[in-house]
Amino acid sequence: MESPQSSKGPLKVFEPRYQPKRLRPDQNAILLTEFVNLSEDPLATVRFKQELARKFEIGFAELFPEVELHEEACEVSNGLPVNPPGQPVYQDFFDFIRTRLRRIWEDPNPRRRELLILGLRDYVNALRKPLPQRVHRLVLVAYWGEPQDPEEPTPLEQALIYLLKSVAKLRCCPNSECPAKYFFASRQNRRYCSEKCAQIGEREQKRDWWSIHGKDWRNRREVPR
Repeated sequence: MESPQSSKGPLKVFEPRYQPKRLRPDQNAILLTEFVNLSEDPLATVRFKQELARKFEIGFAELFPEVELHEEACEVSNGLPVNPPGQPVYQDFFDFIRTRLRRIWEDPNPRRRELLILGLRDYVNALRKPLPQRVHRLVLVAYWGEPQDPEEPTPLEQALIYLLKSVAKLRCCPNSECPAKYFFASRQNRRYCSEKCAQIGEREQKRDWWSIHGKDWRNRREVPR
């Protein structure tokens, strides 16, 4: 009697499906703020990779599986820049995402922020599709029906979902010398990212006030009663 395997051919082996690490809300905030505040210095990018891997206890390839997929999309699409010779693949991807995150943070219109986030999330999600679909889904598209058997969101896509829910908290610190000016505000009326920047800002405001109104104020004080 033949075994089921010999009568039907070899059994098909399915590779285990990629299961992204689930990030907590605070980890989503850390990922986004460190990404959007990332310096353009290549050494800063290397440190960024190492620090995130250490904080999240996850390998770089697992944290950002989109990096290599982004490179493939750039090579076959006229709508995306090709990675410059000699530049690491991850550097081009980080530049691409950071530029768009900063545009989201700096846009004063909440509705436009939401649309920009949705567009970026759609691109990140599309990177995991077969290559032809990736190239044709670089902008928001409308389609009927629900995706069949959707994949779990990667850490970056999880962070973008968190960002969409936190649009009202996005702030840019007014301190012109702040090294990390993009942040999430814990209170509606919060303007500065830290007490240190708030103190610097208050001193700048006082200097500006004195430079404009100081002479008039002193003249009024000197008028004899």
